Amino acid sequence: MDLDIIATLLALLLFGFWMGAEIKGPRAVRIVLGCATLGYAIYFTHTVSQIVPRYESKAVSASIKQAVQLMEEGEANRVTEALKAYSLESTKGNSYRAAFEMWHVINHGPRENK
Repeated sequence: MDLDIIATLLALLLFGFWMGAEIKGPRAVRIVLGCATLGYAIYFTHTVSQIVPRYESKAVSASIKQAVQLMEEGEANRVTEALKAYSLESTKGNSYRAAFEMWHVINHGPRENK
């Protein structure tokens, strides 16, 4: 089971316990579960905010590894095109799209519609 799914289920479970305690629990239990839910919500928000950077990092890493292999095979033109595509997309301010554009050019060649 993926760690993101486990984190989501844990967040829902903790929130459910907190809501149950708010309805019929004593004050101490409500305070403890409220603080635990708040702390976990902060952690969960941070985890969710790291999804895009994690995929971007993996795309760049995979592209660099593939570029090294292509350079060893003598396909410097494709690597140059991929770096140009990355540079062009990153100047527009979207490094996530730039990383995947570089990956696409390295693995499939440049797009026809550009």
